[in-house]
Amino acid sequence: MMEQDGWNVFYPAHATSFSGDDLAKTDREYLICFDYVKFELDIVESIIQLAIDRRIRYKVRFILIERNASEIIGGFSSVINEYHFMGGDLKLSAPEDEKILDIVENYITNISNDKMLGKMDKENIMSSLEMVDPGIKRPLFAMFIADAWIDNSFELEDWNRERAVGYVANKELDRIRSAAYGYAKNQADKELYLKSLDLFVLFATFCGGVDSSKIIDTVKGLTDINDQVANMLLDGSELRIKDKIQGIEPDLVGEYICINILNNLKPELVRQFFETMYKSMFIDMVSYIDKIYDDYTDPFLSADWSSYVTSISIPLTYTYIKNNMFNGCGFIREVKLHDQVTTISKGAFRDCDHLYKINFPDNLEIIESAAFLNCVALETAMPDDGKGWVPSIVSIGDRAFKNCRKLRNIKIPRSVKEIGTGIFAKCKKY
Repeated sequence: MMEQDGWNVFYPAHATSFSGDDLAKTDREYLICFDYVKFELDIVESIIQLAIDRRIRYKVRFILIERNASEIIGGFSSVINEYHFMGGDLKLSAPEDEKILDIVENYITNISNDKMLGKMDKENIMSSLEMVDPGIKRPLFAMFIADAWIDNSFELEDWNRERAVGYVANKELDRIRSAAYGYAKNQADKELYLKSLDLFVLFATFCGGVDSSKIIDTVKGLTDINDQVANMLLDGSELRIKDKIQGIEPDLVGEYICINILNNLKPELVRQFFETMYKSMFIDMVSYIDKIYDDYTDPFLSADWSSYVTSISIPLTYTYIKNNMFNGCGFIREVKLHDQVTTISKGAFRDCDHLYKINFPDNLEIIESAAFLNCVALETAMPDDGKGWVPSIVSIGDRAFKNCRKLRNIKIPRSVKEIGTGIFAKCKKY
């Protein structure tokens, strides 16, 4: 609708290299929709900040979909304050019931022409929505409930969040799995197809927008599928758009599906999957895992495979940790930096409230301000030699380790020449 009205709509589904400079390349109104996957905060911040700094003459609107209010306010406090100063406003609140019911009725009309909502049906749907998504009542869940109401598969009064998401997730998987059945020439091919499909769905959902050939080559490298089954995955896939594999939408349903697939795969295959993802799609991997952790904390922590992702080894392609790169990533427990990392930038690990251990490699030179601010579980931050004798770090910025209340094992190398203010403020031992 807004595209028809002349708006330039940008709708990224995964972490992206989209730069605020793109705003200066168009003379149309710009609508930017940040979806459920968590973006690098400095990317989003730069886009908002650019719109403020350049006093752009056309409208720029930002839509934050399915986000957590405290995360938005906490992550962009400086930008929001300036935005308010210029007369803007940012509010995240539950839609009015009437608007939700409008969405539900439109959805039902599009799906089933012979179904009409009565007064009692509307009350039941809104009551179920309050149980499934208390306080927030997101339209996403309202459409799940409407879908179940159309099917009339069970009483809505029995619903909770897990049942709502599980219902839609199972329907989505059934749709994907059934799409290629017609391509199977025999039972053996069908079984091999089903065996490899889950891994295919995982890669497609975590990556999004990946070349078909690349994802098939990756799946082939981890399984024993033949060319015929590989073609079945592509030709019968509901996830394919032209030569790209889009994956399942990275919302609560997509996260739920990924958790269940990972739980059912053999541990060695799961380990290989995560190793492959970290090497090829590191930022997307971290972003999506963090959202899974935020939305399904207990299932994540109880899963056997969670140990494969809570300890992060930075890929060799990274020589510095960018601003806010892991800001607020609650799932991270340990970080391993390789020898080529020279800088840990501003707020890189800020608010990683379960990070307890990180190493400082021999070539690390700069730890910028607030790099580990509020890492309340951090216990150990030591040079690789354990003593700090190897010349390395020369500068530690303001509040670098502020409020790291459990910090007890840290060694400031002899090479340090500049130390900011309050680097150990509110640290009990320092």
